[in-house]
Amino acid sequence: MKAPLWIGFILLFASPQSIGNARTNGLDAYIGLKPEPGPSQYRLANHSSNAEQSRAGLCSSIHSSLPIKVAWPSSSDYRREQSRYWSTGCAALQPTCIVYPSSALEVAALVAILGWSSVGERFSIKSGGHNPNLGFSSIQGGPVISLRYLNRVTLDAESHSVRVGPGNRWQDVTTALEASGFTVVGGRVGDVGVGGNLLGGASTHRQSSP
Repeated sequence: MKAPLWIGFILLFASPQSIGNARTNGLDAYIGLKPEPGPSQYRLANHSSNAEQSRAGLCSSIHSSLPIKVAWPSSSDYRREQSRYWSTGCAALQPTCIVYPSSALEVAALVAILGWSSVGERFSIKSGGHNPNLGFSSIQGGPVISLRYLNRVTLDAESHSVRVGPGNRWQDVTTALEASGFTVVGGRVGDVGVGGNLLGGASTHRQSSP
């Protein structure tokens, strides 16, 4: 019998304070952020403050200013990501671009750009794409932030705990732990994303039957 594990969900976002700390550590040039007057205000380097700037232009600015992968509607990566929704209604929504951060700091940079700039662009964040509600992990226009590359699974056998990145699906987690003698109590379906399942409080195998 495999031993159960406590799950530590790796933080999706860094706070404005942690972004400030990153800037003081010399990472401001790396993530392309520069301070505006006032606390916790940032803008994309060389990004226009024109509120009428197109969404495609915003995606282009992200692509040119940050070392983060961006997928466009004409690319196979974009089509593959769009095909990985449980709901056909969510898959029918067409984002302007899909961006793939690989760290919490990069997610924080994207949120700062999209949420705190004068453009104030709407966006969605996708873990596994299993939630059927339109706009939760899908969007018509604007960018989708895919957490696919935040997929670390780190076991601490001594404390019986595991750190799981939000870009994993439950089948990825169980596969990574298969030879360890440990397992996790996750979603009932392996294709369900870890991020939405944990944050949304969805069903698990340990849940009482109705």
